Amino acid sequence: SFQSTDAQVLRNIKRKNISYKQLAKLRDFNSPEFSNLEYWTELILPLPGDTLETHAESLRVCIDDLQMNNFDVYQLIVLPGTEMAETTYRDSYEFDVRYRVFIGCMGIYEIGDKMVPCAEIEETVVGTKSMSYNEYIESRVLGFLVKVFIDHDPFEEIFGLVEWMGL
Repeated sequence: SFQSTDAQVLRNIKRKNISYKQLAKLRDFNSPEFSNLEYWTELILPLPGDTLETHAESLRVCIDDLQMNNFDVYQLIVLPGTEMAETTYRDSYEFDVRYRVFIGCMGIYEIGDKMVPCAEIEETVVGTKSMSYNEYIESRVLGFLVKVFIDHDPFEEIFGLVEWMGL
C-alpha cells in the first residue's frame, strides 16, 4: 500500500514506502509465469501536500513503472486521536472537511420507549491548501477511470450489457 509515491507527501505523513528496487526483487516484472498475476496497491487522496499532479504521478508510477493492475483509491479520513485530527495539523494543511455516514452504520434503534434514528459519521478531507475541492473531484474522476480501465475489469458485465444493448 503506497498511499502516495511523492517523497514530500510521504514525509508530511511520516511514511516511507518500500523502494521500487526492493519491490522488483519480490517480483520479476519480465517473467512469463508472473504475467497474469494481480499486483495491487492502495492510494489515499488528498494527503497533506498532495496536488492533482502528484496524485496523477502516483497513479502513473503504479500503473506504468510498477505494473500494478489492482487499485483502491481511498478518501482521507480524519481519525479521532490521530495527529491529523489535531487542530494545528488541520490548520497547517487547511483541511476542507466534510462529513459522511459510514456505509452500513445507520439504523433506527429502540432507546427506552422511543425509536431513534442513528448514524455513525466520519470526517472526510475533500481539499487542502495544495488541492482545491475541484481538483479533488478531478482526481476522484481520474481514480474512477483507472478503476474502469486498469483495475481487473470490475465493470466487465456492465460494458457487456451496454454492448449487447447496442449503446
